[in-house]
Amino acid sequence: MPYVCSRDGHLMEYPEGDFCPEHGSRIFTNCQVCGEHWKVIASEDDPYEEQGAKFCVKCAQPAAWVSREERIGWLKDRLDEDQSLDPADRQKLRAILDRLVEMEPDDSSALIGWDYLRKAAPKVWAKGQQILTSLIASSLRAALELP
Repeated sequence: MPYVCSRDGHLMEYPEGDFCPEHGSRIFTNCQVCGEHWKVIASEDDPYEEQGAKFCVKCAQPAAWVSREERIGWLKDRLDEDQSLDPADRQKLRAILDRLVEMEPDDSSALIGWDYLRKAAPKVWAKGQQILTSLIASSLRAALELP
């Protein structure tokens, strides 16, 4: 069973407590959403070293260290899965998401893009609730009807 540091995904063999001695970050072994054991993968920096995966393999919950760009990439992948989307709308949504990567979570000008995603791709919006709350600041969530 892997013991994963929630700061950066590095692994520990036999931690003495619930917190990483290097960072003081919580250590976890299972996904906080679905309970699945967290998968271990080869490190991006060193293929001979292992680290915690960026996303849960069962429910796709992102790890704490996953970047904004990677989370928005997750949303783009859900667009590709939604066969009810018109191909032109899908491309427009991909372009909107590309622009949203560069915006701050509390940028009110991003509301237009997020609202377009909510209306044009309701299945993606519903499926992405966990990811969306990590991308959109609480000050904007009420306008988008997000928890």
